[in-house]
Amino acid sequence: MYEVEREGVGIVTDTLTADMRQPQRVRRERNTVRLRELGDGVLLYDASVKGKVTRKEVERMNGARAVIYDLRHGIDFGFEQTLAHMGGELRMPHYPKVVTRRPFNIGAVEMAQTERIEAREPRLTARAYFLTGHRLMSWGETVLQIVRGNGLGTIVGETSAGTNGNATRFYYPIYVLTMTGIRAYNVDGSEFFGIGVKPDVEVRPTFEGVKSGRDEVLERAVEMARREM
Repeated sequence: MYEVEREGVGIVTDTLTADMRQPQRVRRERNTVRLRELGDGVLLYDASVKGKVTRKEVERMNGARAVIYDLRHGIDFGFEQTLAHMGGELRMPHYPKVVTRRPFNIGAVEMAQTERIEAREPRLTARAYFLTGHRLMSWGETVLQIVRGNGLGTIVGETSAGTNGNATRFYYPIYVLTMTGIRAYNVDGSEFFGIGVKPDVEVRPTFEGVKSGRDEVLERAVEMARREM
């Protein structure tokens, strides 16, 4: 309700009405097809598809000239097996965990956490490109850190969110406080949190591109794949 002065009438009271319903989110329909042909021997790999890559799919990728891995729509945990086909002993990011049992970090202990991805055969040999965006975080950024730290391919798109790391717990006599408490470093030991993984080739979607239904990040990766064959 508000008051407004109208000519010839004076001050009157009026009301405004508003539609308070929440806007509908546009949801991306879940894809169930992992590999798609883009022509000229280029394959598109959707990392959001659930499940582990099959041997038949690995063989199909090895028959391609290049594979573009789209990480922008979420990455299923089964993608770890795909990473296992990309190399031998992959170097992993560092996630030391700080364990605190008393206030003000008194007696805090930093515990190293070591993870491994066991190599699998056959090894993927096709040239690789990885599409990333600013919303990629958590497990998705772990994948990007592994890709960058082991030189597995070219990263195309935007810098990731810079938000990775699991939770830690503070144990008190009457309750347990859970919060983010694991440091995240890159494979080479450099800082990661708040920085993210910067792409090798930066591509920012434009308003005109989105409006016209184009995928400018994918277009650049396809262009590079075809040029570098």
